Amino acid sequence: MALEQDIKDAQAEYDALIADMETRINAVQDSDARDLLRKRYLEFLPWSEIMKEMGYSKSHVFRLHSTAVEALKSWDIVGLANTGNV
Repeated sequence: MALEQDIKDAQAEYDALIADMETRINAVQDSDARDLLRKRYLEFLPWSEIMKEMGYSKSHVFRLHSTAVEALKSWDIVGLANTGNV
């Protein structure tokens, strides 16, 4: 029974992390960056599949990823994660 509760607790924590990531990704203004983040961090696609689906070169995908990650970092810097403001 304790193991079942541990599993339920772990699943709840995972679900909360995914929900938080979805909220953060949805706040990213650039639609390509948002799409890339969804593919990588919510759909767990490998880089090669993301490049293929988006039709971008490896270098462009990684540049776009850097921009997208900076947008996510700015979320924390301005304190939006704590206020619910986007």
